[in-house]
Amino acid sequence: MSNPDLMGYEDRRAKEIWAQLCPKDQHGADAILDLHSTTANMGLTILPSSKHPFNLQLLAYLSEIDPSVRVCLGEHYGNDAPMLRSLSAFGCTIEVGPIAQGVVNARQLQQTEMLVHAILDYLDAQNRGKPLPTPSHLTVYQAIGSIDYPRNSVGELQAAIHPQLQFKDYEPLHPGEPMFLTFTGESLPYPGESTVFPVFINEAAYYEKHIAMVLTEKQQLQLETA
Repeated sequence: MSNPDLMGYEDRRAKEIWAQLCPKDQHGADAILDLHSTTANMGLTILPSSKHPFNLQLLAYLSEIDPSVRVCLGEHYGNDAPMLRSLSAFGCTIEVGPIAQGVVNARQLQQTEMLVHAILDYLDAQNRGKPLPTPSHLTVYQAIGSIDYPRNSVGELQAAIHPQLQFKDYEPLHPGEPMFLTFTGESLPYPGESTVFPVFINEAAYYEKHIAMVLTEKQQLQLETA
């Protein structure tokens, strides 16, 4: 945040938010809810600020009251993670999609509002010393890495997401199954040796990040019940 060379719009905006949420000599934000839309078929996805037991219990509660909610655990946590949610150990990012950039979808807006209210109700109950009951287990998708689009020597795209994989977020991708389709019509298979569950498939904002999709492993976590 102190790097004077970071002066682009997003860099300056990040510094402004950081100054508001983490002022000097103050505790900072207790919890953060960061709302996002995505062009990928992510449905209602929650990415926690950390793997703290409180966050996992919150996510288990949300998954129980709305089975369509999915939980994705990122690869990076802590103050150095390049996400707004990293400014607090408690809270999460909510991703809602698929939705085109710049478009308001009333149904998805309502779903997001309901989810935010559920989170605030949970936090309020916790603050009043009357925590809401949570399940003893939680299904999560743990990120294990990302894959870029095939590119040539100067970085130009040479393929698109294969039609059989497009919009298949959270569905199993087995070794040898189609992953990309080159612009010359060649099908390129998934080269891994184990089954994965891709997410953020063909996310528009990730082209510049050289990410065609994020690969995850599906896991079951046992939790302490509240």
